[in-house]
Amino acid sequence: MASMRDFKRHRETIKTLYLSENRPLEQLILIMEQRYHFRATEAQYKKRLKEWGMFQKNILKHKLLKLLGMIHKRRTIYNKDSFV
Repeated sequence: MASMRDFKRHRETIKTLYLSENRPLEQLILIMEQRYHFRATEAQYKKRLKEWGMFQKNILKHKLLKLLGMIHKRRTIYNKDSFV
């Protein structure tokens, strides 16, 4: 079972694979085992990702609507494009 220290040591790699490369959790676990010899359960990954604020990859509807409103306002009032 992986300790908190083990997770801390691999945090940036996990973040890159999970968020930047958009890998599914199952693939993340497999890569971490094969490349880094890091073994942890799915439940442990979920717990750590949630603690680190990384668990939810998909944007929530209310956040998306707020973001779209901000983009619309920026375009109409300031005549500027926003890159999301």
